[in-house]
Amino acid sequence: VTLLPMRASRQAGVSAPIVLAAVRVLREAGVQIADPEQQAGYVVGALADGVLEQGARALGDPMVGLTVAGRLAPGSLGPLDYVLFTSETWGAALTLVAKYYAVASERVRMTIETRGTETAIVLRRDPPYDANRFWVELSLALIAERARQSLGADWKPLRVDLVHPAAAPQTNHAAWF
Repeated sequence: VTLLPMRASRQAGVSAPIVLAAVRVLREAGVQIADPEQQAGYVVGALADGVLEQGARALGDPMVGLTVAGRLAPGSLGPLDYVLFTSETWGAALTLVAKYYAVASERVRMTIETRGTETAIVLRRDPPYDANRFWVELSLALIAERARQSLGADWKPLRVDLVHPAAAPQTNHAAWF
């Protein structure tokens, strides 16, 4: 008998508590949406994607990831929020979040990379798993939102570079961040 790792027996997903927190925010905004099925504490990627895609359609919001991120209460990220709000420094917080990012998503890896005087938060999609742009935007927006909550409302990243294009010409990701 060969035992396979849990991940091999199911599709990679997004943390069920985080997806359910997003569902709650969308319901509060008036979206009629069902709770997605969960497996071993995660929502399979396609179902998690469907939550934000349904929210974007229902609200007519091409930046739904940013919208949801701005409305997720502290604590919604579980242990990652604990780390973000209780670490001695913001750098230590981000290092720990990167180390344990699989708690939030099995489809994306987070690293902290320093080049010269700049430090970057980098999210890399794990092939063959595709992550829809709403979750990538939500992830970065949540980190920015938690930074503002921890460090002050005036905090802004030096820049945000996304591999995917903006949702539509009228959207302004830079202004949100």
